[in-house]
Amino acid sequence: SKVSKKKGFVEISGPVVSFSHDLIQQHVYENMTLNKRRQLHLDIGMALATKSTLASTLSHQPIEAGMENLYICDRGEDHDSDFPGSTLSLFGIATSQINKAGPEYISDQARRIRFAGWNLHASNESAGVSNFRAALYYCKNGILFLGDISLHNGNDNSTWQLWIELHEGAAFNSFAVGNVKDVAKYTSAIIDSKNVGFE
Repeated sequence: SKVSKKKGFVEISGPVVSFSHDLIQQHVYENMTLNKRRQLHLDIGMALATKSTLASTLSHQPIEAGMENLYICDRGEDHDSDFPGSTLSLFGIATSQINKAGPEYISDQARRIRFAGWNLHASNESAGVSNFRAALYYCKNGILFLGDISLHNGNDNSTWQLWIELHEGAAFNSFAVGNVKDVAKYTSAIIDSKNVGFE
């Protein structure tokens, strides 16, 4: 508002509004309703996705992916202890924003499957540069987005394959970060699913 600008709380430059201090931004964020926060993260994730190859999964058209190799160092303090607070690609940041919206905010099954796929891609990208903590974070979130969708999707082998790959990735990356208990949890889930005929 004009009052906020006049008192120096915000700086306005064209369509961009920025807060003059981090504590003001934090206060505004913390006073938003949970649904508004989730919508904000979803909007940010989708906006960043248009700058990377993630957008091609939305439009099914090839796009320029010049920003795909842009990496950003995130040293900010995040309240999510599993959040991969290290160097991430634009792709990873977009996916992390979607994760902050959370699967419980997104009811559309097709979108949840799509975002689970984004997490698998971000996990593979992170593991490719030996950032196994980030890779595990993405696998866990991909699994959350799928939930039990793969069990109810009938003959959709691609969704089932995504479920398997996310669990395999979670087991591998759990091993890489030394979490043996979770290795057993994710491998058991895969074995159990095959035993009940979901393969």
